[in-house]
This record gives sequence, C-alpha cells and structure tokens, in this order.
Amino acid sequence: WGSGRLWQPLNVFGAFAPVDLDTDYKPGIDAAVVDWYPSEFSTATVAYVFSPDDNDLISDAKNSAAVHYRRLVGEQSELALMAGQVNGNKVLGASFESEFKGIGLRLESSHYDLDEGSAGFFTVVGADYKFENGTTVAAELYNNAFGASSESEMTTQSNSLLTQGLQPHLSRNVLGITAQRDISPLLSGGYTLLTSQLDDAGGDKEYSFLHQLNLKYSLGNESDVLFSLLNGTGKGADEQNKVRSEFGHIPTSFTVRWSYYF
Repeated sequence: WGSGRLWQPLNVFGAFAPVDLDTDYKPGIDAAVVDWYPSEFSTATVAYVFSPDDNDLISDAKNSAAVHYRRLVGEQSELALMAGQVNGNKVLGASFESEFKGIGLRLESSHYDLDEGSAGFFTVVGADYKFENGTTVAAELYNNAFGASSESEMTTQSNSLLTQGLQPHLSRNVLGITAQRDISPLLSGGYTLLTSQLDDAGGDKEYSFLHQLNLKYSLGNESDVLFSLLNGTGKGADEQNKVRSEFGHIPTSFTVRWSYYF
C-alpha cells in the first residue's frame, strides 16, 4: 500500500525504511488478506493482522484491520483510500499520484487518532523524473506531526509509535533524495540521501545526513551480489547516550549480500 518512493504513510502493516536492503515481501501466517476487483480499473483489499505475542515492547498491542481501495483516474492518475484500526489506533489515509510533462507527482497522507488521546498527520509529498540516459531521480519531503522539531524533544518520543512502525523517524521533518541508474546490462547503482534538521538548545539549526551507496551486479539469471555503503553524519549521542540528531548516531557500515533465486 502507498505510492511514496521512500515513505508510505498508507502502508500501516509493513512499510520498509528508505535504506532497507531486503525489501521482498515474504508469505507468512500472521494476517488474513482478501482482494476484490470491483471493476477493471479498481482494487479493494481487506487485511486482518494478528498482534505479536512474543514481543515485550508491544505485548499490549491489539489485532488490527484495514481496508484499502485503489482506482485509476483517467490515463495517468491513481487515487487510493485507506481506513482501519492499527493496534487500537484509528487511521484514515489517502494518496494521489499523477504525471505532468514526464514528471511523476505524489501526495500521500494518513491521519492517526491514537489510543492514548493524541492525533496528527503523517504526510509525504514527492516527485520523480527519468532522464534520457536512464537515470531516475526522486525527491520526497516527509512530515510527521508526532516527530521532534528540536534536540530536547528527541528523547521524549512515544515508543509505541516507533515499535508499531507508525513513525519511521524520530524527527518531524526529513528530506529524501534518491538516484538510480543501470550502469551496464549487468551492473546497476543507486544513491540515497536523507537529511533532517533540528533546533539545538540555543535555537540554532543543526542538520544530520544519511548517505547510502548501492551497487548490484548480476551473476546470472538466478543470482546477484549487492555492495552497500551506509554513512551517517551529524551530532552523535551525548555522554548519557541520548540521541541528539536523526542520523548522527548511525555508525558507518559496509554490507555485501549474495542472493540466489530458485
């Protein structure tokens, strides 16, 4: 569910992070899903998801259910609606994506009415464009009303939203830019940049950044190898190990993943 390239507010049951490497959905036994096709250009999905009973962080979670409806509008646009109850929180959302002169445009937003009494929006607006050389560039602006806008608010975030996946980041605002290109018939590459701004104790604006560079090489029809470099910059954790920025505490890492499909 969801039309965003980096974030999907409508995907309340399993959205991936922008820098996740393993983004293949796998079949499981923790949900019941029914698809219905009212017309040639529309799809309705009902999902009932059972709460986990082996995670102490969300041991009080409730079973969840949601309805998602998607419909083509004209030749180049798509509208989606979603309503449900996720771990006791009421969620309503909608998305619209279209195209203008080769530029893909998207707007996606969900409203959360939390079980604890607060309410707010999680919204993403973005655009993408594919150049003649095959390079695809996308940019998205993320805004979550439950996120922090200052360093002092970083340690007061609701753990329930984070563990339930309803709040992907601690910060309120994040900007994401990504570029993808097929370098050769066997080699493809991608770069993702995420940045967040917070106000420090003196009122000055402090930025943190997350860089990810990926290269994937095809070893054949059933195999490939992925090389991924991840680097975060910005203020790290303080002496009490309290987070002071969105990405500054993330260590540099290098990943090599070999995949074989059968």
